[in-house]
Amino acid sequence: MYMEMLTTPALNDYDQTRLWESLVGAEVRSQYFARLVQHLRIRQRWLTVGSLVLSSGAAITLLTSTLPNYGWVKGLLALASAVLSAISLVSSNEKNAIEAADLSYRWQLLATSYKQLWSNMYEETAPDTLERLADEEARVSKSSTALPNDTKLMSAAEDNVLMHLQSQLAA
Repeated sequence: MYMEMLTTPALNDYDQTRLWESLVGAEVRSQYFARLVQHLRIRQRWLTVGSLVLSSGAAITLLTSTLPNYGWVKGLLALASAVLSAISLVSSNEKNAIEAADLSYRWQLLATSYKQLWSNMYEETAPDTLERLADEEARVSKSSTALPNDTKLMSAAEDNVLMHLQSQLAA
């Protein structure tokens, strides 16, 4: 009986498939949120620089003095500056970036746990561990619902993870 436990996985075929899909999904989400952090910080940097440049008195003075017939430019630059500032405030890029970084970390922890379970699916406790990880996955997923869903970033993360896993399997 002891030898049977070592040669027969404690997870049935369905649970093995579920485990593999969860492992891949956790890796993809970890990379997605890491990419989202970078994307949000770059967006915030552009909004901040744009607001600073457009609200700069020197820029307005320079433009209106070199283009005297275009006095309306002052109003346009002030409006554009106000719009960029409003977008920056409403979009909460920094707050979302912090949340995305935390989610990337939590998904990576889950991916690591799934990898460990994949290596130990012959252990008697494997089914219980899979259920515990599924519960944790649900909690992590719930906390990500307020963040933007960028399908391009998700596709890039998925492609990267699948390429990486295929190269590992081929080795």
